[in-house]
Amino acid sequence: MTEKHQLLTDQQFEQQFENCTLPPVLVTYEAHLRLAYIHVKKHGIKKAAITLYSQLTAFNTNFGNILIISKASIKSFVKLISDFISKTATTSFRELMLEFPDLKTHFLSLLGQPNQTESNFEETETRNDIVGFSSL
Repeated sequence: MTEKHQLLTDQQFEQQFENCTLPPVLVTYEAHLRLAYIHVKKHGIKKAAITLYSQLTAFNTNFGNILIISKASIKSFVKLISDFISKTATTSFRELMLEFPDLKTHFLSLLGQPNQTESNFEETETRNDIVGFSSL
């Protein structure tokens, strides 16, 4: 089933999210994955994490704190997306999701795999922060 955010081009989606004009009902967990994907492809991992954190914070503030996420969670989230992007030759988010459906359905278990976080402490902290995030 196609989520409604998929009806927008990447540029429209990114711009509407950044401007806080994207209806919150379209901001699903998959939409967060897509935004991270767009930023990693455009800017690389470091700037993607910074930009994603900034945009999520602004969006959440504008719409009444829908979600609170730590910088460590965003960093781990973006790194995971980047790792999957590097494993594929696909050229779109939709293709990435078709190739790796576990990104959407088993995010927390993927986060716990070796080399996904810097330490056990950070992994535990990040998993706790992301629990609400993955339920969107």
